[in-house]
Amino acid sequence: DDDVALTAGRSLAVSDAEEPGPQPRSARRSRSRVAAGPVVALASLDGLAELDRGTRVAIRGVVTAPPGTIGQQVFYIADDENGVQVFVGKRRIPSLVAGDEVAVTGELREVGGELRVGIAQASDVRVLRHGRPPEPRVVRAREASASAVGGLVVVEGEVVEVRGRSVAIDDGSEEIRVALPARAPDAAEAVREGDTIRVVGILSRTSKGPRLLVRSASDVA
Repeated sequence: DDDVALTAGRSLAVSDAEEPGPQPRSARRSRSRVAAGPVVALASLDGLAELDRGTRVAIRGVVTAPPGTIGQQVFYIADDENGVQVFVGKRRIPSLVAGDEVAVTGELREVGGELRVGIAQASDVRVLRHGRPPEPRVVRAREASASAVGGLVVVEGEVVEVRGRSVAIDDGSEEIRVALPARAPDAAEAVREGDTIRVVGILSRTSKGPRLLVRSASDVA
């Protein structure tokens, strides 16, 4: 009974998102053009990379980083192989915790080389069921640049540099940057050069290479 049926590949659906609240006329024109298009429903997040930016998509995934962990206006979902950021802005979506399976309808965008699905209204995020938090996938730093951005991963290595909340670790294959959360200052204070640490985080991409976005102090051991 989903609004958009998921298929093994991609399919077109005729359901359209409702318009958000009052906006400037130019914004209304832009939004109406987006809302008028069909929705591409995907059974796997892997198919997102093949679509044109601006395409309206319907996806499913398990919440790996709820709102307020990586950022106040975003959260991350993942399936068995891939992950993606969902941008909600200031819309009051349902309360989410890690492990929730959700259905998301929104516009596919790309920011800094990373895919993002931006919703138009709170009802574009629906909780399908509650489940267990997903397990992170072990990766080597050298492999991180080729791994699926947006996924939950774990890296273990030696701390070779600490700059405030930015930490570089070397796992013997290469270095990778780790961004510690601002709301967990104790995590940054506890990390010292020469320590061997295990870090769980969302794999992100920057102009300087891959990095891990840590959700909470408990992701660092």
